[in-house]
Amino acid sequence: MVKIITFEGSDYSGKTATLNHLAKKFKEDNKYYFNEGAVYPTGLSARLSSISNQCNSFEKEFIYTMGYVLDSVQSATNHPQDERVFFQDRYWPSVVAYGRFFHDSNSIHNKQDFRPLFLYPTSTILLSCSYQEKINRSNTRGRKSIIDKFLLKDPSKLIQLEDQIEKSLEGLPNICRIDTTGIPIEDVASKIKLYLKDNKII
Repeated sequence: MVKIITFEGSDYSGKTATLNHLAKKFKEDNKYYFNEGAVYPTGLSARLSSISNQCNSFEKEFIYTMGYVLDSVQSATNHPQDERVFFQDRYWPSVVAYGRFFHDSNSIHNKQDFRPLFLYPTSTILLSCSYQEKINRSNTRGRKSIIDKFLLKDPSKLIQLEDQIEKSLEGLPNICRIDTTGIPIEDVASKIKLYLKDNKII
């Protein structure tokens, strides 16, 4: 069965930079894939993604959720022997966490537990960093994120989001938590590789 190693955490925690570094390290190994979104994209998932651009945030939450359900169906029906390893720049835990954060009690994930319908990650790498580190990274990055709009102006909101991220991971196996504050990306990547090898995930 496919192995999914999802990198979770709020913006500026170091997910994409670490994944890019690991992708360079593993570029010669064709069983490792670096991905964002669906593991098994289909015509239907592409149409769902296209439709989401015309939807409000509540509708997007539902569409994104159904996209990950479709991923699980594809895995079971069309790819049961897949032995590839996917390093994933966020997977369904982010949809759950951000949906609960933005929509509170109106989130579909506060009304029903969809997790049994999802493809479970083999391992989750949860990255975090200090509030000041996020501000520093925001100031040096050209492409701004949703955090810049209001979360970095209100630390309590950021704490609420990160609490929801932690909650979305409840029950998942092999969670590796790394605080990336002041740590070079190379060192973060080395810690992750060691963790994955020690736990025989790669």
